[in-house]
Amino acid sequence: MDKAGATGSYHIIKKSGDHLKTAIAVFVKTPGLSPIKTRLAKSIGQKTAESFFIQCVKTIEKTLLEVHKITDGQIQPFWAVGEKDGLSNNLWKNFISIHTGEGSLGERQYHIYSTLLDKYDSVILLGADSPQITSSQILEAVKIINTTKQFVMGPALDGGYYLLGGTAKIPKQIWSSVQFSVYDTSEKLVAALNPICSTKYLYQMVDADTIEDLNILKDELSQTGFIHHNELVSWMDNNIWKTQIYESQLGGEVCV
Repeated sequence: MDKAGATGSYHIIKKSGDHLKTAIAVFVKTPGLSPIKTRLAKSIGQKTAESFFIQCVKTIEKTLLEVHKITDGQIQPFWAVGEKDGLSNNLWKNFISIHTGEGSLGERQYHIYSTLLDKYDSVILLGADSPQITSSQILEAVKIINTTKQFVMGPALDGGYYLLGGTAKIPKQIWSSVQFSVYDTSEKLVAALNPICSTKYLYQMVDADTIEDLNILKDELSQTGFIHHNELVSWMDNNIWKTQIYESQLGGEVCV
């Protein structure tokens, strides 16, 4: 599979024929090059938090490989990697990796969305913090985008979003005008996008940023019925709940 090089060059599928092609970019950081899951690490330790992140990445990868297969390659996954030095990391070997560029989260999302939209009919941005997303939810998002031309937003419980997709260009100033990682990020972004076109909301889900989020994530993973989601639940049971003793940030009690 073609990989991005240090120059950021890569081979991608170009728009062609009557088939609408969609790019899905998952935003990731490379362990060892950037801090990983810092809020979660305060509760379960840096090593376990990084291991959890890697398990989430592998889970999302399995879902996207399935989506790529059942759509005969019409949906192409990418890793949007936060560090140029991380592009060649073995963790990203199964998808094309693209450097997000430097700057704020909004500027990085603008760069990836705009770059891929030049070559694909539609683009979806995904976070790596919501491994419970299913292939059917992704396919639903793609269908909405390509048939209605609306933006699609997957709202997160904390006020952010785990998914954003569309076919229309989004000016850089919109990305820069929104404050990220606050309680109303998704609401503010939808309002900013409204002059371009309306936004269709998907299911609200948790993104796993804190220890409190993990119980909700476990429930959401368990409800999908997918083997690779159950495997992540088992990993969490064995590597977080059973082996980590931590003081709950909610009640102050000690949990095991």
